[in-house]
Amino acid sequence: LARSSPLKRATDPRRRSKMPLSVAPAQRRCEGRKRALGSCGMGASVACKQLFKQLTPADAQLTGAEGRQSVKERVATAVADFLSEVVRLSKGARMDDAADSGPVGVLFWARSVPGIAIRDYAQRVARYSGCSCPALLIACVLLLRFLRAMAKATAGRFSANPYTVHRIFLACCVLATKVQDDVIEEAEDSKASGGPPSTNAEWGLVGGVSLQEVNRLELAVLHVLDFRVHVTEREFVEVVEMLSRNGFLPADLRP
Repeated sequence: LARSSPLKRATDPRRRSKMPLSVAPAQRRCEGRKRALGSCGMGASVACKQLFKQLTPADAQLTGAEGRQSVKERVATAVADFLSEVVRLSKGARMDDAADSGPVGVLFWARSVPGIAIRDYAQRVARYSGCSCPALLIACVLLLRFLRAMAKATAGRFSANPYTVHRIFLACCVLATKVQDDVIEEAEDSKASGGPPSTNAEWGLVGGVSLQEVNRLELAVLHVLDFRVHVTEREFVEVVEMLSRNGFLPADLRP
């Protein structure tokens, strides 16, 4: 592998041990997030929460733990249904195609098609991860950004398919939750759901993969995105409008 290969950087234990992954204390994760956001600052998290409330009709902004969980799982279902359509439109995938996905893309290939549908998987992540609705939508933005970058880097040989879509979704949810929910989190949401997983080991339990795999997937997405994880207000609005326009978002959650 080339010396600057993203896979070499992502899998080299000497480099991994020096990087502040989610197993580090919350303060270090917050500092890492500020560096990633650069001059945008941490106000983006507040903006996304407020923007989601502004875009969501009043009758859909339910209160209480059950109401918030219901909305969150429906948003997760909308994102999953969109991913299902992306998978449907992509070319048919075979296990032999994994070798053509590049050194980074191969990390996202499962040995066989997972037995759980992406819709059920997304609902599981929403139910047990404690991530917020804005974080799920930010994950959708990061996911699209990742797929575009990978398609360009591999000349179209890597795509979201039945073998890769679950891991792509999980990695983007991990990043989106750290950007959006790690520090700025409403107290009532925290009490209701226990807050988002504080370590990648907990994310592994939610997503059904090992700690080492969560670490590799997260770091691979970061390198592909060149550590640009900030989502602008325009991008956030565009993904909500895209999900609404194509009928993925339920009518009572559409702006």
